[in-house]
Amino acid sequence: MGDGTMAPSGQMSMAPMPVMGDRTYTDIAVGGDHACAIATGGAAYCWGNNLVGMAGIGSEEQVVGPTAVDTEIAFVEIVAGL
Repeated sequence: MGDGTMAPSGQMSMAPMPVMGDRTYTDIAVGGDHACAIATGGAAYCWGNNLVGMAGIGSEEQVVGPTAVDTEIAFVEIVAGL
């Protein structure tokens, strides 16, 4: 959810949720069970189900809040797949 909690897999949130932390995001993408966003400055952050490493953090642990993607690349756009 990006707010420090995890919704049960397959359930949808029917209302916008504020993302925890004090970053400003310039782009956000929502996948099947995860989301990713680009913060001002180009750093990418992801959260949610990370079953096959889609959060890009170097592990397959679930991520309850925005966690920096493990790269030095500055992003301008981001997409999250199913």
